[in-house]
Amino acid sequence: MASAPPDVVGVAVPADHHGRRSTSAFAKTVLSEAIGNADPAAAAAVREQADWRANYHRHFVAAAEAGISSPANARQIAERGLDTVHDLVRFVRDDRDEPLSQVLRGRATGRPFDTKVVAATAGSAPQYTVPYKGLNLRGADLRRQLETWVGSGVIEVSAASAVEEVLDSPDWLDLSDITVVVMGAGAELGPYPALMGLGATVAAVDLPLPEVWKRLSARSGQRSRLLYPSRQGVPGADLCVDLPEVRDWINTIEGPLVLGGYAYADGEAHLRVSVAQDAIIADAIARRPAGHVSVAHLLTPTDAYAVSEATAEASRRAWEERPLPLRAVQGTLRKLSGDRLFEAAITDWIDGKDGYRAAVFDTLVSQQGPNYALAKRIQEWRAVSARANGMRVSANVSPSSTTRSVTKNKALAAAYRGAGMFNIEVFQPNTTNALMALLLIRDLRTVTGPADPHAELTNPLQLFSDAACHGGLWRSPYKTRTALPLAAVKGMFTRSG
Repeated sequence: MASAPPDVVGVAVPADHHGRRSTSAFAKTVLSEAIGNADPAAAAAVREQADWRANYHRHFVAAAEAGISSPANARQIAERGLDTVHDLVRFVRDDRDEPLSQVLRGRATGRPFDTKVVAATAGSAPQYTVPYKGLNLRGADLRRQLETWVGSGVIEVSAASAVEEVLDSPDWLDLSDITVVVMGAGAELGPYPALMGLGATVAAVDLPLPEVWKRLSARSGQRSRLLYPSRQGVPGADLCVDLPEVRDWINTIEGPLVLGGYAYADGEAHLRVSVAQDAIIADAIARRPAGHVSVAHLLTPTDAYAVSEATAEASRRAWEERPLPLRAVQGTLRKLSGDRLFEAAITDWIDGKDGYRAAVFDTLVSQQGPNYALAKRIQEWRAVSARANGMRVSANVSPSSTTRSVTKNKALAAAYRGAGMFNIEVFQPNTTNALMALLLIRDLRTVTGPADPHAELTNPLQLFSDAACHGGLWRSPYKTRTALPLAAVKGMFTRSG
């Protein structure tokens, strides 16, 4: 049993023979194993890649391409990726460094959590609204805004249709029959604020920090019942450090559960907390009866996705229809930058089995880094795996939003402020939360949409292209990384508003 470095506690990537824990080595192993059968050459390229931080993008694109080729490949990539993650990841605590899978098969050794309950208040449901630019949109106003977003390429038609399903079925907004475990309840992007007004039972998990629970408590006492873990009178739990005890606490909640992973952290901590969330989801799937687990994630628009033929064609058309003067200027800038600026987003189509035709849209952003990319890919793999195994899954792409994690990164914040020059809309977090909560509700209720495991998909990756709210990124003519620097320059001279 290896001893752990003193600065690592809880979920951790494995250490090498020098005792160093490298998320780059971990990511390369996971990704290469995931695609090893589907595309051996791409897997070898992952293993041989030097300077992973600078060159990871192409390999996440290749993994998405490999999934397009056949439904079996998409499912196999997901299963192999998840298996490798959980075979490798470690749990470090009390001077012990053990496989996490082994720890979760045994008894939790830490102090257990108590359950605290905040009862729901009676009363009729308030009118659901989506805050947007100082207005609270509902009914016809919200429908008009959906139409505007579709017209400007900010959301897909399927996203507007999904929201309208909820608007046409107001009884869906009564969630009194649903229990949702919200891991990362205090995250700036997530469904907690919306769920607390809709009658659900909400089991909230977030760090034991007073400022976090002050915010969460301010939302309690509404129409939903709140459950949360507490230890010695302190609310909250650390998913990475207290994982076995959080697992046990969730196991005390009876009945069907929606397990939602919304926790966010900076850098390598985001990868570790995403693994922790997935371990809890996997454990619940293994323990609970069939049909008693649904999975929910909020996906990033900045990844490499298989997008529909119509979406890709819109991007290609925008590239081809650029005015000649603009082409000339961008061509010059591209040459001066060493081909780092203004690269076409769509250059190839991939024809998979059963008539599935798609293109990979690469919106990966270097500032977010490879740990973030792998963390989000793990969520996508879990969505594919869970759905293939008969579970209801909500995994919708949300728009870029002005969260604190973005605004504290000066380069990314500037790029977001200047994104409008490329017809990209960056949302305020409260708009994103309200809009994406409606899509979550649709996924929990629909019997025809991709969230329902009985709905037919040509390829599992269609789960992510359906109802995408990408803010315009997927219909842009440019690969995101090659336009972002110019947006950042403009953003430096643009006031945040």
